[in-house]
Amino acid sequence: MGRTRYLSPDEVERLLTACQQSRNKRLYLLVLPAVSTGARRGELLNLRRQDIDTSPGLVTFSITKSGYPRVVPLTGRVLELLRVSGLSTPSDLLFPSQNGQQGMWFRQSCLVAVKRAQLDPGATFHTLRHTAASHLAMSGASLLDIAPILGHRSTRTTMIYAYLSTSHLSGVLDRMTQTMLNGSH
Repeated sequence: MGRTRYLSPDEVERLLTACQQSRNKRLYLLVLPAVSTGARRGELLNLRRQDIDTSPGLVTFSITKSGYPRVVPLTGRVLELLRVSGLSTPSDLLFPSQNGQQGMWFRQSCLVAVKRAQLDPGATFHTLRHTAASHLAMSGASLLDIAPILGHRSTRTTMIYAYLSTSHLSGVLDRMTQTMLNGSH
């Protein structure tokens, strides 16, 4: 079985830079929260201005795959971006199409950004969800922490998304053996 793809921090930065350089001025605003929250494309495309509260830094995903709304904290760059410029749209939707009634389609812009960032073609928008979950896990978040962020009702589902790098696993084992064996090898 092949490894599931998630982006390294360097790849994330290259992708975000490519999104900022995109002719589609909303692409960066779509990709940054995707990689920051692990939200699905459809969840982001259905966001309305009232779903985002920048004062405490929260986003409510009302339309989700599970059918249950969820509230996810917003922090760092994504929160600052939304505070500064993200909520100004001609429609109630954060990502309106030209008719203003449905979410904008970003497929071509995403493909160009992936190519410009020099990511392999296997990197898709859904890769950002795996990236968020995997980096949450590698930063010390438990499956119980990650599950509500991704909207999972079971940590078994979360395990599908939260992959750990071999260097992270090596560090975990090294810390354990250092503690258990008091530094002797």
